[in-house]
Amino acid sequence: MARRRAWLLSALLVLGMTSAAQAAARPELSLGLRYGEGAVYGDHEQFEGQELFLRAGPPAWRELWPAVRAEVEFAGARFRNGGDKALAVMAGPVLVWQRAGRPWALEGGIRLTWLSDDVIGDRDLGGKFQFTSYVAAVWQLSPRLAAALRLQHTSNAGIYNENPGLDLQLIELRFRF
Repeated sequence: MARRRAWLLSALLVLGMTSAAQAAARPELSLGLRYGEGAVYGDHEQFEGQELFLRAGPPAWRELWPAVRAEVEFAGARFRNGGDKALAVMAGPVLVWQRAGRPWALEGGIRLTWLSDDVIGDRDLGGKFQFTSYVAAVWQLSPRLAAALRLQHTSNAGIYNENPGLDLQLIELRFRF
């Protein structure tokens, strides 16, 4: 009987340690929303953008260098110009610089972007395949809630004849799980 209890206690201890190790190995997940408008160029109409995104920070990427971590982001977006709209799917890496104990961080990243339509209103973006790069200033409002201001540029990097690009200034709200 004592042997069974010892075996059961050992098994529970191993399972508990495994569960704790798995919890530490889980990626950090964030879900958020962005809204922004673009600069008006000449007589072109105002661009507007909304994004819903999911971000994951794999454990191995949490501390690449002191105060720097990497994450990967997946997003769905809608761009609007005048009465026309295009949907977008985006994915790419993010670098986050945040010093320990500070409520603010700086981020930058690039995402591969696919548009449902490359002509949106009076703007021809050249093609459906684009690149989106950005920088952001993030403020941690609580351990799980953050807000950010973001400058974002989407362009095809010259792989099509037309390449006017699209610049947006966005506000962001994200929740970390």
